[in-house]
Amino acid sequence: MTMELIHQGGKQFIANGANGSITIDAAIFSPVEHFAAGLLACSGVDVAMMAEKQGHSLSSFKMVADIERNDDNPRFFRSAHLIYELTTDADETTAKRWVLASIETYCSTINTIRDCVELTFSVICNGHQIVHHEPIRPLRHTGADLNGFDGASCCPG
Repeated sequence: MTMELIHQGGKQFIANGANGSITIDAAIFSPVEHFAAGLLACSGVDVAMMAEKQGHSLSSFKMVADIERNDDNPRFFRSAHLIYELTTDADETTAKRWVLASIETYCSTINTIRDCVELTFSVICNGHQIVHHEPIRPLRHTGADLNGFDGASCCPG
């Protein structure tokens, strides 16, 4: 994948990718907010496409990320809690499988940060909480302990 960023003046840029372009105006929506939105969109698209491919409807779907950042520079993500809230004609087990498939297999963004950010998730399906603050385990365990997080050493404390 190749991305190109072209400065337009001030805090405005054009980002060009293989499939199109977007304007990034950091005075309105910061690059960190774009990153967080990309994290949600990556997993959200997975869930919506799995529902569609399996012949189910999503009458509503929303994701929220509650992100804690480091107080000092660099202000990396220390933790993120992802909340999936969906209303669907699928049963709760199927909805949970969609979320787990995204987290464990398909979402490149989650899988890019999962070794250095403490990640948890919750799922609310048809108004019922079916998963509550479950951890998203790191892919590669290095034995490091990051303030109680059993993850990799890529994020200094």
